[in-house]
Amino acid sequence: MGSWILKSLLLQLLFVLIQHHADASSIIRYLPGFEGPLPFELETGYIGVSEAEEDQLFYYFIKSENNPKTDPLLVWLTGGPGCSSFSGLVYENGPLAFKVEIYNGSIPSLVSTTYSWTKVANIIYLDQPVGAGFSYSRNLYADIPSDTGSVKRVDEFVRKWLAKHPEYSSNPFYVTGNSYSGKVIPAIVQEMSKGNCLCCKPQINLQGYVLGNPVTDFDLDNNTRVPFAHGMALISDELYESMKISCGEKYVNVDPLNTECLKLIEEFKQSVSRIYDELVLDTNCDTTSPDCYTYRYLLSEYWANNESVRRALGVVKRNGNVVIITCSASKTLKAAYHTILVTALQAIDLSSSACASLNIGDHDMSIPFVSTRAWIKSLNYSVIDKWRPWMILDKVAGYTTTYANKMTFATVKGGGHTLEYKPEENTIMFKRCFVKTLKNSRKRMGSWILKSLLLKLLVLLIQNHADGGSIVRYLPGFEGPLPFELETGYIGVGEGEEDQLFYYFIKSERNPEEDPLLVWLAGGPGCSSFSGLVYENGPLAFKVETYNGSVPSLVSTTYSWTKVANIIYLDQPVGTGFSYSRNQLSDTPSDTEVAKRVNEFLRKWLAKHPEYFSNPLYVAGNSYSGIVIPAIVQEISNVNHLITGNDICSEPQINLKGYLLGNPLTDSVLDGNARIPFAHGKALISDELYDSMKRSCGGNYFNVFPLNTECLKLVEEFKQSVFRIYEELILASNCDPISPDCYTYRYSLSEYWANNESVRKALKVVKGTIGKWKRCDYNMRCPHDIISSIPYHLNNSIKGYRSLIFSGDHDMTIPYVATQAWIRSLNYSVTEKWRPWMILDKVAGYTKTYANKMTFATVKGGGHTLEYKPEENSIMFKRWISGQLL
Repeated sequence: MGSWILKSLLLQLLFVLIQHHADASSIIRYLPGFEGPLPFELETGYIGVSEAEEDQLFYYFIKSENNPKTDPLLVWLTGGPGCSSFSGLVYENGPLAFKVEIYNGSIPSLVSTTYSWTKVANIIYLDQPVGAGFSYSRNLYADIPSDTGSVKRVDEFVRKWLAKHPEYSSNPFYVTGNSYSGKVIPAIVQEMSKGNCLCCKPQINLQGYVLGNPVTDFDLDNNTRVPFAHGMALISDELYESMKISCGEKYVNVDPLNTECLKLIEEFKQSVSRIYDELVLDTNCDTTSPDCYTYRYLLSEYWANNESVRRALGVVKRNGNVVIITCSASKTLKAAYHTILVTALQAIDLSSSACASLNIGDHDMSIPFVSTRAWIKSLNYSVIDKWRPWMILDKVAGYTTTYANKMTFATVKGGGHTLEYKPEENTIMFKRCFVKTLKNSRKRMGSWILKSLLLKLLVLLIQNHADGGSIVRYLPGFEGPLPFELETGYIGVGEGEEDQLFYYFIKSERNPEEDPLLVWLAGGPGCSSFSGLVYENGPLAFKVETYNGSVPSLVSTTYSWTKVANIIYLDQPVGTGFSYSRNQLSDTPSDTEVAKRVNEFLRKWLAKHPEYFSNPLYVAGNSYSGIVIPAIVQEISNVNHLITGNDICSEPQINLKGYLLGNPLTDSVLDGNARIPFAHGKALISDELYDSMKRSCGGNYFNVFPLNTECLKLVEEFKQSVFRIYEELILASNCDPISPDCYTYRYSLSEYWANNESVRKALKVVKGTIGKWKRCDYNMRCPHDIISSIPYHLNNSIKGYRSLIFSGDHDMTIPYVATQAWIRSLNYSVTEKWRPWMILDKVAGYTKTYANKMTFATVKGGGHTLEYKPEENSIMFKRWISGQLL
């Protein structure tokens, strides 16, 4: 007894000594058995869960090879219970597999696979429950958790994992697995959904779940083995009919007195004893023979029990016991899993947000498709996509049907219990199903406003196309159909929706379902967002030629941001562009009112376009929008918070991620005063004038005190020095805007174009709502109640939103000097020091990043707006929006 206690104490001491290695992660670049560096990104580690984090769950995380920033995040649970998720990684849907050859004592060889799900998804392969794979408990006396205990631990694991990997918190999240995991995954989904509604942090962007050949209800699954075997011609008609009569179609837990039924069950067992349950096309074989399919499972155990492998994986050294990496057949382990007695999915509230995909190998007798189909029917949801074959080219790959509860059931023709038997078909099905379920899960966001939409439909009919959207396929001045998807329309905001805000919406040319959604606001105030579309970052531009009375010509651009993002170009405030008010006596809204209206616009627009609710949203713009955009971000965030606090899970939130500002007006005094040091730095004024101005004006050149005549005189001298300079790009000079030789001549083309009746008809502009369209209405009287947007930047920084603030370094309208100054005033530490950012071997500008996730960048040779350096601005945007360093 004493020696046992001593060993126990030493083991506990060992746990203490190595504890600093647990609940940690490591990037793995090489693995024993694989030649060369891994062609994907692998991380392994532990996350502590349960009381005092005594259960250390081991995981393998593999980044998507496509776009890890936006691709879905899956947690994969293997069945058993007691099977390591490593089985999924090397046998089912991961990027590695064992080379099947006779074991010779050396480390088994690993090779790359063709049909890995990690080509389109990020996957966490999780060893659970504790005791499976490399997971372990620090408490030697701990019991293996029950089903419900495992559910809570997986939820805890995922939230802690996301807390350590916050960059994945907005990725669509799915819980996936097969076999016994069908028992716990639906309950895990329910636990996560409840946790989200209770505002558990971090929130999980739960979209649904995927189950392959899932255990669901023990009796049902086992009883259906008999009709399945009959359908597969494994038993005779006579035996089947006799069993139905004698057993009453119940073949599990048979009454011991029903000897006839028991006798027939034995006959059934004999009939199928040589059949490989997991794939009835095969027969059972000697697992130690390399000719047997299941021999490959032994290779994982040889591999995982090698010391060099454990070191490479960062496995915590324990007591040296052999780890069974595939599946534990321990009766103790299995006995712990009998607490969820009802059909797992019937316990789920299927009116909730999650969607489900059930994928069944149709030749698996372990969990027959007959059973799965039966319990799905028992849920009693109507069919929305009737049973039909699903194809790969001209080959039937299986059959599928979809139900009103967003559950898709599919068979895999010739498939077995796990994915490995039909890797190509299962991978193609996953990719197709992911696209489908992702779209459906986003559309779910619209359910909460169904009644509102019906009401709005009635309003649409009586408003003669106002407050609506139209697809535009052709535009006057552009030859042929548009090479992108354009929608124009109105959204009513303000009291009685009297303000009708006009927008142009252009879908991303890459992946509109996943790419970020931007709302672009032009400056002014009073400038139409059409300026952004045709002059800055949109897919169209005017062909600069002398106006001859016909519709100006439009051409495609090279550096459009819509190649990687969905963009709403919004005419705001009301009175800008094609936006108008039904109330002729209404005033132009103030800055803070604009913030509220843009927030209202976005929520109503997303209600009409629910497929974009889960896309990362950024508010973007330049110039005067630097005053209102930080306030808009704060307004959206505040309303999101109110939704969470007061109306839990009933109204979807805007998936706000951050904002982008180009040469932004921030504080008129600061921005105006910065023009003098900027001009001095760019050799536009003399040292003497600069020094005199500093001395006489005390650094204040804006709203000078009238009695300070010396300062006023010097300010006038300054104006005379720079008046011929084109302030938006000081490399150029002011010129006659009506001359085709002047850069700004192109701006007049937009006015000729937008005031053409055929153009307004194509854009579906409501007739009679505005007179002459102006690119910028500088006479617009806007109450400026935001003097400085710096406090809004501070608040948004505290809330953790990303921001990109960029400045053309040759813009004197809003000099980069001012922008740098207010960014420094936020008082955040620098996380990335000032450095050049490059395009190939060319310095495109300079950049610096701060601890509040704010990146500042200059664009070398750039001006006030994007158009002066379209390539550089486009590359900068693509890098930043994808999370790369500039």
